[in-house]
Amino acid sequence: NVSACRFLKSLPWLGRKRASKTGPLSAINRGKRVEKAKEWLDDYRAGTLDFNKMIYVDEKKWKLDSPDGYPHPFFFLLDGPPPTKLSRVAGGGGFMLLVGMYSKGIISYAWTPKVSVDKEAYAIACSEALPWGDFEAAFDDGAGVHDGIQADSVFESQGVTQRRFAPQSYDVMPVEVVHAVMVNAIYADGKNYYSIEELKKAVLKSQTVLNKDGKGVKLFKDLIEKLPQRLQQIIDTKGKRLPKQW
Repeated sequence: NVSACRFLKSLPWLGRKRASKTGPLSAINRGKRVEKAKEWLDDYRAGTLDFNKMIYVDEKKWKLDSPDGYPHPFFFLLDGPPPTKLSRVAGGGGFMLLVGMYSKGIISYAWTPKVSVDKEAYAIACSEALPWGDFEAAFDDGAGVHDGIQADSVFESQGVTQRRFAPQSYDVMPVEVVHAVMVNAIYADGKNYYSIEELKKAVLKSQTVLNKDGKGVKLFKDLIEKLPQRLQQIIDTKGKRLPKQW
C-alpha cells in the first residue's frame, strides 16, 4: 500500500515541486536569529554554556491520519493545479506530545484530549514529564506558548535556566530530528490509526526503540556536536533558514 504522495515522489522523471509548510522569515526575525546565534556561540566558547547539559524539548501534534496516508497535495505537477486534499476532519483526531532529548536519551509525554497547546498545558506537561535533576538548562525555541509565567515558574522552581532562541528557529532544534525519526517509524508506509490509544502505543514503541541499545544517547551526541556549526551557519547566511539535513 503506497500513498499517492509517495508514488509521485518515486518518479524522478515527473516534474513536481514540494509544497512549502512555512512562510519566509522576515528581516527582523533573521536579525534576531543572528543575534541569538552570536550570543550562544560566544557563551559556548567562553565555557558558560554547555550544550551537553541541556534538555531540548518541544511539543508536537500527532494525528490519527499519517502525513500522506490520504491523498494530499504535498507534491503536485508543475503543469497542473494541485489536487483536492481529502482527509478525515482534524486528521481523524489526535493529541499533543511533549518530546525531549537529553544526555540520557529520549522522553515523551502525551496529553489528551487537547489537540492544541496553550501556555498552561505546556507548563503542566513539562512539570510532570521532564527528568528534573538530569540537566542544568533547557533549550527554548522561542515559541509564544513557551514564553509564559506558568512555564517560567516551573523551570525556576527546579533551578533550571531557560535559554530562549529566536522564534521560528526549528532548524536549530535537535529535537526536531527526533520528531522526524518518530514520524517515519510511526507512519511507515502511509499507516493510519483508528483510536487514540492505538496511536499512543505506537508513539511509546518508537520511543522505546529509539532508546534501545543507547541509540537515543548516540543520536543526542551526534546532534549536539553539530549544534555549534548550525549556529555558525545562521550567522554566515545572515539568519536564513537552514536545510533540514543536519
